[in-house]
Amino acid sequence: MTQNNYTPLAGKLGARATSDPITSVSRKYVGRPQISTLTFAGTPTDGTYSNVFEDLDVDNITVEVERVAGSPATDTDLAAQYVVNANTDSDLRRFFIFTSALGVVTITARENGNPFTLASVTAPAPGTLVAATTQTSAPVNLPMGIAVVNGTGQREIVQPTGASTAFDIVGITWDGQASVDSTLIPTLGVQGSFESPFASGSMVPTAKGGVYYVHPEVDIVQGDPVFVRVVATGVEVFGQLRNDADGGDAVQIQGVWEWNGSANQPTAVRLNLPGGA
Repeated sequence: MTQNNYTPLAGKLGARATSDPITSVSRKYVGRPQISTLTFAGTPTDGTYSNVFEDLDVDNITVEVERVAGSPATDTDLAAQYVVNANTDSDLRRFFIFTSALGVVTITARENGNPFTLASVTAPAPGTLVAATTQTSAPVNLPMGIAVVNGTGQREIVQPTGASTAFDIVGITWDGQASVDSTLIPTLGVQGSFESPFASGSMVPTAKGGVYYVHPEVDIVQGDPVFVRVVATGVEVFGQLRNDADGGDAVQIQGVWEWNGSANQPTAVRLNLPGGA
């Protein structure tokens, strides 16, 4: 009997590798929210502390705090009063979450990816009210073929972090094609690099069960276990798959490597996560 040796085709990241049954869910990947701060600092001074919120989809909005005869007394008190005053405006409550601690007001946009500007910051004395942006709303694209976890929103997915456990992994990002087609599994154009087709706000299919092409971090052997990177430094990628715990920087999930494969070259992994096929 003639034995036919089967050599798998190189696959496109995130493409299905077989026509086996699949279980998947679709979740929304969103950009990160802008976070800014207003810091009440120095010696509290009687007068008006104020700023203007710009770049909203309504007219600019001004928030003021008046210090009269030594009240509010401290920087912490001024920040707390600022939050009270800001929350009296229904539009500001719709756009932002306001919190204060030790003289610092933290302003978090409720709509991820929607930037805003803190303008016209004034205070009774120089340097007693300072505005800063601690996190921009720059969009973050999600790579194909990596493991993901649920985000803070109802239908968000994001890359895992050091706090993520195996139980948190909901699947891997995939291209959403329902069937295998030779046109979907060409040799990857740039070996070793991740495609990032999912822009902030797009709907991303998340595979729980089935066989998909991914880039393993290290050389793997058919039958090896599957681990997900949750701690990444340098060129490492959060959510990339490998075959060991890498000193605790990766967590094991239910699955197995289908073929032998080289580091950062497309090969196939079979997943069987809770709720999967």
